[in-house]
This record gives sequence, C-alpha cells and structure tokens, in this order.
Amino acid sequence: MLTSWANDVVIGALGLGIGMMLRVMSLVVTPEWQAAGLSPRREGESFLAWEERRTREQNQAMTPKMQKAALGMLAMVAILVLVVYLSPVELGWWTLLVTIGAGAALIEGVYRLARSGRLPDDLLERFDPVPRNRSAA
Repeated sequence: MLTSWANDVVIGALGLGIGMMLRVMSLVVTPEWQAAGLSPRREGESFLAWEERRTREQNQAMTPKMQKAALGMLAMVAILVLVVYLSPVELGWWTLLVTIGAGAALIEGVYRLARSGRLPDDLLERFDPVPRNRSAA
C-alpha cells in the first residue's frame, strides 16, 4: 500500500482526466445523438428491442469527434481499473469523485473563457516548445 498522499495523487490525476473527458464528451454531443437516445418506446416493442434500436440510432448519429471523446473516456476508466487492480493504490472514492468534478469544472471554465473571447490569441504559442517563425510563411 502506498502512503496516503501518493494514493491521493494517483487517484486525483485519474479523476481529473475522467472529469475532463466527461465534460469534453458533453460538449461534442450532437442534437441528433441526444434525440436518438431520448426516442420513446414504440407500442408493442420490448425493452430489449427498444434499447437495441436506440443504440443503433445513436451509433449512426456519432461524429468522429464524439467517437474520439468516447474512446478517451473509456481509456481513462480502463487505466483507473488497471491502476487500482495491478498496483498498491487504494481507491479513495471521495478523492475520485471530487477530482472528477474538478476536472469537469476546469474544462467548463476554459470553454467559457474561450467562448467569451477572453483567452489571448497567442496562448497556445506561449506553450509551444518549438517556436515557429510565422512571418516567414
């Protein structure tokens, strides 16, 4: 078993990643995909047939961005399961839940800043490890 702070760091990092991916997934969802998920059950349709039809309709409405976000989310959950199962990390549920919320809030804050135009245009260039000479292009 790791020390308490090491458990919190590992679970916190995974929780932030999962929270961020959840928020990214909610941002890239299309109205068509949501409508397919909310389609009502038809008369005489069994529960399993209804679920199958909804799943098929949602798969058809998925965009490449949605597929990538869903794969990223599944990868983060798989990493969490493997880390908890294969390593001496103990799963701290409260740490995980709080950091999932913090990750979602972080992405929401960045998204709102970007939508409002308050992020500087050269923000990404500041963090670029290889500066590019834009005037030569």
